Amino acid sequence: MSGESDDYRGADRLMSDLTSDPKQFRNSGLGNELLNHFLRGYPIDNLVALLRHHDNYVLRCAIWIGSELPKASAAFLDDAIVLLSHQDVYIRHYAIEIIFHATAEQRSNEFVHVLERMGDADARVAGRATTLLPFATTSQLDGAISHLELSDPQSRHLPGLRVLQKGSANQSDIEKMARGDDLERRYALAFATRARDAYPQLLNEVSRLAGDEIKSLASELKARRRSK
Repeated sequence: MSGESDDYRGADRLMSDLTSDPKQFRNSGLGNELLNHFLRGYPIDNLVALLRHHDNYVLRCAIWIGSELPKASAAFLDDAIVLLSHQDVYIRHYAIEIIFHATAEQRSNEFVHVLERMGDADARVAGRATTLLPFATTSQLDGAISHLELSDPQSRHLPGLRVLQKGSANQSDIEKMARGDDLERRYALAFATRARDAYPQLLNEVSRLAGDEIKSLASELKARRRSK
């Protein structure tokens, strides 16, 4: 019992350091140490409190920690959704990660927030949302489709989502998507990545047709696959 109390005291001290002098905390590189406390069982409610802080440096640290705790992500899903509209690109980037993890099996309709960020004004945020899409669960795809069919039946996301949900398509149709507008190209990339075993050359063809940004994202996805 005393060991747990000692561990919590260390975490409490780090929390105090972060909120009292966020810049110094960042410069000292203490974020990993605080993350380790959460991994060892420090109460998640303390992270939720950080995600509601007014200081950007505190939010940056908190949102990154949250992205490293996928099993606990449901606890701060609502806060991550709020932070998706934050002006700080770094914060939006990691908010996407949290929402992706949190909606894998529950509240899957909220996966639409990840989809919306494929149109983010910052290419890095749009790119992160795009490279997460190929790994969406069946529940996330179904939830997003159901949500959009009710709230926005004309949504431009629906055709691409239905292709991903079906899991099969004519290669010529995917190539046509790859020559389409920005959103269509992103869905073509997602399909080609998900279906790479059935269509082994399709990812290369989508990369060739879709332009430099999609080609770069395709290279990132290929590298991620090789590293696994």
